[in-house]
Amino acid sequence: MKVSDYRYLIIGGATKSATTSLFNWLKYHPEVCTSSIKETRFFLDKEYPVPSKFRFEDGLEKYDAFFRHCDDLKIRLEATPDYLYSESTPFKIKDSLPDIRFIFILREPVSRLISWYRFSKQWNLIPKNTSIEEYIKLNMHDGYKPQHLRALEQGRYSLYLKKYLDLFGKERVFIAFFEEILKNSLSIMKEICRFAGINKNYYLNYDFKNVNPTRNLKHPEIFEFYRKMRFNIKKYTHDKLLTHSVLSFLRRSFYRIYFYLDTREAEKITLSPQTRKFLNEYYTKENHSLSDLISRRLPWKVEEDNHVPAD
Repeated sequence: MKVSDYRYLIIGGATKSATTSLFNWLKYHPEVCTSSIKETRFFLDKEYPVPSKFRFEDGLEKYDAFFRHCDDLKIRLEATPDYLYSESTPFKIKDSLPDIRFIFILREPVSRLISWYRFSKQWNLIPKNTSIEEYIKLNMHDGYKPQHLRALEQGRYSLYLKKYLDLFGKERVFIAFFEEILKNSLSIMKEICRFAGINKNYYLNYDFKNVNPTRNLKHPEIFEFYRKMRFNIKKYTHDKLLTHSVLSFLRRSFYRIYFYLDTREAEKITLSPQTRKFLNEYYTKENHSLSDLISRRLPWKVEEDNHVPAD
């Protein structure tokens, strides 16, 4: 079979919206086979500011390298949440994978922005003493920006979703909300199973654990070194099943020990009234546009409280 002959399910966004948790919940379903790397990033624009082993320009056959371990009959699943924002991605997928469905998880945009702020500190992408107001200003700079400084604009979901809905139709795009997944994991998973055409009963007694929460680290520079080393190793071992399994076990063991030793109490982030007002105004029109686009009422509303809880 050719790469284009298989069934695919892609979790395409949004970043910092429980895509890792959903990927892991689907990973063990007997009718699903996940990519050897969660984020293949294969269909991203060539200039999109995150690294990857292969891109579309390397040839579609390279995409198969992430699924060589898969049974022909299983749905192939990957999760690259930046697909939502990458301009040419939906067109590349449309031309390459005829049997494709998408899942997009959307999160209240201010909460998501705060999560990106915390995450940027965890990964040592911004100085420890950067305030939330300073982080927002960095996001507002013109010109080419790295991934972590696109969080503000990328909370305007309708600008990106419209292209997918126009190209693939609502019947092939499942939209879930982060807030509803947290409250009603089983109910949402049943809907996703119906959408994907897989048995929903697998999740009746499932333990829905949150995966990859953002943490407040004492020494983010250590984690930065580790993540860069891990990415470089994973590029060359993801398709070597035994090696990949051993390294995954070691990674989980390292995480348990490292996060236990290096995590401190979550930082309490309080937005000033001026900052809260700016963000509310920035996203108000967008929230209406999104609701109109997907013909659904959004499960979030403008928060009156200036305190933002941890993830």
